[in-house]
Amino acid sequence: MIGMRIGTTIRRAVASFIVLAGLGGTSLAEGKDFLWNMSGSVEAQMRYFPQEGPFPDQHRRTAALAVDLEFDAEWDDGSQTLSVEPFVRLDEHDSRRSHWDMREFVWRYTDNKWNVRVGLDKVFWGVSESRHLIDIVNQTDLIESPDEESKLGQPMIGLSYNTDWGDLDLFYLPYFRERTFPGGAGRLRNTAPVDTDEESFDSGLENFHPDVAARWSKTFNAFDVGLSYFYGTSREPRIVTRVKGNGAVVPAPHYDLISQTALDVQATYGDWLWKLEAMTRSGHGDRFAAVAGGFEYTHVGFLDSRVDLGILAEYLYDGRDKTAPATLYDNDLFIGLRFVLNDEQSTEVLAGVIKDLNDNGHLFFIEASRRFGDNWKGSFEFRSVDALPSNDPFQPLRRDDYLQVGLAYFF
Repeated sequence: MIGMRIGTTIRRAVASFIVLAGLGGTSLAEGKDFLWNMSGSVEAQMRYFPQEGPFPDQHRRTAALAVDLEFDAEWDDGSQTLSVEPFVRLDEHDSRRSHWDMREFVWRYTDNKWNVRVGLDKVFWGVSESRHLIDIVNQTDLIESPDEESKLGQPMIGLSYNTDWGDLDLFYLPYFRERTFPGGAGRLRNTAPVDTDEESFDSGLENFHPDVAARWSKTFNAFDVGLSYFYGTSREPRIVTRVKGNGAVVPAPHYDLISQTALDVQATYGDWLWKLEAMTRSGHGDRFAAVAGGFEYTHVGFLDSRVDLGILAEYLYDGRDKTAPATLYDNDLFIGLRFVLNDEQSTEVLAGVIKDLNDNGHLFFIEASRRFGDNWKGSFEFRSVDALPSNDPFQPLRRDDYLQVGLAYFF
């Protein structure tokens, strides 16, 4: 039965790519319509840093322009789709932040309980607000934002099976994509520029190590539960010292082979959302555990208005030792407020602070967005890191507080 399904899938894929190559627009062998749509956005962005940078050649102001296009097509009564999302950014000063990426180039096929995806795609795991602890399939696009939420497209073959006992997702990841880092003129870095030409790997196959991942998920009344596993090249590199051929000493990324087992749970009780992410990982020194968990309470109609006020609180723990990649979130408390104005302009504001319980260090941020008319959207962001001890590996970030404004046109 499985062999017949795979054979049918391959035949459909061949027929589909023949149609796509011709871009005929209206018919497959079955006579089904080919429907497509293209959309996207162009965003102008400005960042301002109140303080001089901790390293030479850094600037206090930088402008950038980003173009994000999305092409979506479907045929075979919607059972087959193609999604293509190229992304380009141009930055005024940081040559590394001027980059492009194919966020998605993926064909998907759905047949009753089976789902197949082949190509470049994005997969998100997790439920917490302050730190996406277990989200491990895609590589972080660190030059986009320090919050680690922007991701690079990941080459994959994915198979999903939906049953009464839960949903099972299996992934084969044939190629590893390295993390992006700011360049010499870039801000928001805690070391000299990372030399990405001096990267190293645990695996002799380097980028071509065959990584695998799996996740099972199911809803039990108010609880959404997920169990996941990953084995392969860590998306989180250790920064090590390398000596180049010319004798220069540079920081460089080293990518370990790791295994990670994780749990995510979200429970919904009225206006309360309870969230938990927990994982254990080996391969970065001694095996360690990490947790991110807490709640979000939404007060609907705050002060008898149409505004919804969300109150968020999460605890962050990470037990890794100094041989693992450094993290800000070893023993921290996150407190935040979310304002949703429920107006025609979809105005939203999120403000929060992450306080290190071991010392006085803290990270404060504000994120806000608002639509203007049918096609425009403005955004504002402020981030500040303060009071980190002198021996903290992220101590240089104390001078990288920044204000960011953006204006995007959607079409």
